[in-house]
Amino acid sequence: MNIPNTNSFISESIDENNSKPIVDFLNLKLNKPQINKFSDNNIGKLHQLELCKLINLKFPETLITTSLADLKKFVTVHKIVITKPIENPFSKHIVNGKDLHFFTSSKLITSNILKKYTSDRFQASLFQKYTEKKFEIRSFYLNETFKSMAIFSQQNEKTKIDYRNYDRERPNRIVPFLLPKSIEKKLIKLMKLLGLNCGSFDLIYSVNDEYVFLEVNPIGQFQWLSRNCNHNIERLIAETLTNGE
Repeated sequence: MNIPNTNSFISESIDENNSKPIVDFLNLKLNKPQINKFSDNNIGKLHQLELCKLINLKFPETLITTSLADLKKFVTVHKIVITKPIENPFSKHIVNGKDLHFFTSSKLITSNILKKYTSDRFQASLFQKYTEKKFEIRSFYLNETFKSMAIFSQQNEKTKIDYRNYDRERPNRIVPFLLPKSIEKKLIKLMKLLGLNCGSFDLIYSVNDEYVFLEVNPIGQFQWLSRNCNHNIERLIAETLTNGE
């Protein structure tokens, strides 16, 4: 039985206990063409940022804290700060027998906002210096091949902080994009350190003409990138899983 390993595309909605035998079976077939492993879903943002230091890949100044005083100091230094989930921005809850899904995007933090807080402590949270951008970049990666696009989210107040705050009436302009080879080499090195052969990168091209790494998602969505930029990513995935047959 010749089943290609498609671990990274197993639906998160599958019950973990029921899916374990399937995942175990797929992990035994590591000599077959594959796209990541199911366990790669657990690779965290903080580990990614730590590795970026090793390869000199620029990323925003970052603070993890539970202290309002530390956060105020961070905001005083950087003026404009954003907060985002430390891990998966999607959460699932069951309320009255119904599945409810929530998504948390990046949010702006300023000194005026902090004045509203009265508690000195909060749950461990991630904060980053806000990087003013010319545009954002989403890049799908598979076995050292990049399929990228530029997202001109900066001109729209709704999407300025996070393009995932989609404006359905005035969609962001998106165009195919080629990353510089110097950046691709660093990203390839990062993926090898992470043990990944596939993922979706989020980067920023700043007003200072710098490429700034945000994160790589081992199971990042690619359909809209493929469709809007004619990248034909589905064919690339199919040829990988079938050895081009």
